[in-house]
Order: sequence, then C-alpha cells, then structure tokens
Amino acid sequence: MLASKKRMLWIFVVVYAVMVLYITLFSFNTYVYGKATNIVPFASIQLMWRSQSVLLVLKNIVGNLLLFFPFGLLLPLIFSSFQRLKTILFVGFGGSFLIEVIQYQWAKRIFDVDDIILNGLGALLGWLLVMSIRSIHTLIVINSKKG
Repeated sequence: MLASKKRMLWIFVVVYAVMVLYITLFSFNTYVYGKATNIVPFASIQLMWRSQSVLLVLKNIVGNLLLFFPFGLLLPLIFSSFQRLKTILFVGFGGSFLIEVIQYQWAKRIFDVDDIILNGLGALLGWLLVMSIRSIHTLIVINSKKG
C-alpha cells in the first residue's frame, strides 16, 4: 500500500479512536441510572427491543454495532496481523470490554455486557466487509489474468 494511503488510514484511526473515547467516556450521560451493571447477555438488548422505541433501538443497538465497525474495517487495511479473525475478535471484544470497565469505574456509567457483544460484532462486521472485498478483488484479478 502506498505510504500516503497508509498515512491517511492512520489519521482515520486516530480520529476514530478519539471519537470513540469521547462518545463512551466524555459525552453527557442522559440516563438516570448512574453507575450500574448488566452482566446478563442480551438482557438490555431485549429490554430496548421490547420498548418498541425506534430511537432507543437505533441509538443503543445499531449505534453500538456501528461504533466498532470502523475498528474491523480500518485495522486490517493497516496491519496484516488484523487480517486474522481471532485477532480482530480479541481486539474488538477486548477493546470494548476495556472501555466498559473504564466507563463504569471512571465515568460512573453502566457496564453492559450487551455493549461488549454489540461492539465486538460491529468489529467483526467491518472485518468481514474488508475480507469479502479483498476476496472478490483477488478473484477478479485472477480471472482477468486468465482471460
């Protein structure tokens, strides 16, 4: 990859990381729950889904998926080690877990296992998109050389 493209991707990663930290640790907490925990997988997802509030579902479920989507998208483009599934899963779920712990301890907010699940899945979806595009590109290049 050209150095200028890699530099641009690094800029995106840094801006993205700052945005994630701001959103998760420094943004105003509009919820009245304060410091709380949810360690039951899918409990808050079910609660939000049952609320039938489109805004709540978009903000919390879709928002958490999208929050880590760039993780899975950008990191494999910069680092070859992130092209392995286990690496992106470890960093996606592990990074989200770390943010949840810091968010709970420092920002006095909710530690939610569902956020970790959704963030990790978001990283996985970004990674799947990159790997799918690379596979399709490789097939096209191979077929164009044959014909």
